[in-house]
Amino acid sequence: MRRWLTCAGATGATSPSRVPRASFHVGAIVINKKNPHGAFLPCRTSASSGYGRGVSDEEGQLPSDENGNPLGDEGKLLGDVRDWLERGGYVLEMRVALMLRAHTNILSQGYTYTDPTTGREREADVWGVVFLVEVEGHTHAVTLVIECKQTQAPWIAFKSHGGLNGPVTLWDCYDDDCPGCSGIDEDLYTLMRTVPNAYAITEKRTKEKQLGQGHNGKDHAYEAVQQAANVFLSGKPQKPADQGQEGHPDPVRVTGITIPMVVTTSPLVLAHLDAGTGEIVLEEVDRVNVMVSRAGLDDAEGIEVLVVRLDALGVVLDEIAKLGLSTPSR
Repeated sequence: MRRWLTCAGATGATSPSRVPRASFHVGAIVINKKNPHGAFLPCRTSASSGYGRGVSDEEGQLPSDENGNPLGDEGKLLGDVRDWLERGGYVLEMRVALMLRAHTNILSQGYTYTDPTTGREREADVWGVVFLVEVEGHTHAVTLVIECKQTQAPWIAFKSHGGLNGPVTLWDCYDDDCPGCSGIDEDLYTLMRTVPNAYAITEKRTKEKQLGQGHNGKDHAYEAVQQAANVFLSGKPQKPADQGQEGHPDPVRVTGITIPMVVTTSPLVLAHLDAGTGEIVLEEVDRVNVMVSRAGLDDAEGIEVLVVRLDALGVVLDEIAKLGLSTPSR
């Protein structure tokens, strides 16, 4: 297993990006609404309905649903926004962050990083630091960099039967003589070996999507693990100055390991061929490790990206939060 080491600070820590927000101005009395023809007309108001609520031409009352509950333009607006949000990825990111908050209050959403393949600034989804154990006054933690994909089509992972070398790992201030570092390293290895390995992943797409027509031409599964690997690589140190060090350089620093992850709402299917018959064997799983191959990783096979279904994320986070707990605190 190839290990990258650094003492440049908490791995992956970046400041949240500034997200542009739409703004609108409300007049003293009238709020505009959109008519069926697409033109903007002033909304009628009344003392009984309050500012900004539509009044029907027939009765001067707010429209109601089938149960008699008043709707009005505000109810329709919020309902439309809710439906739109549920279909997109913003709510998934918020749910992932909310689940991660159960284990830490150090997290960020929509943070920026420099893409190591293009050199351009990009936005990642969720980043968080989960503190694990303290050994000899030194805190140990795991940094999670998580990409989120709100998709429905199945993701198909192609089972790997292993290779000569393992994945690269990214440690911050790792010490071979520290029981905390070695304990977390061993526990993580044991945890990851319970997860099936894959050498590639793809999204099951229709013929039209495979032809790349518009936005639907994307392979969200492939893109997700590639971006997670890029976020991971953006924390690669230029000079592993602490490699082979004896003891941690500063007792107030945090030693950490980084795990790249992808959370999806799609079903996960593991595929391989039966060794005897050559028939396709399929298995539905809730998590899988996908090895993302990249050049320049020395003797490592690639970056191991943990892909997890949303409904299994809580269990996975609980397991990660227990890394190194068998290590005695000193």
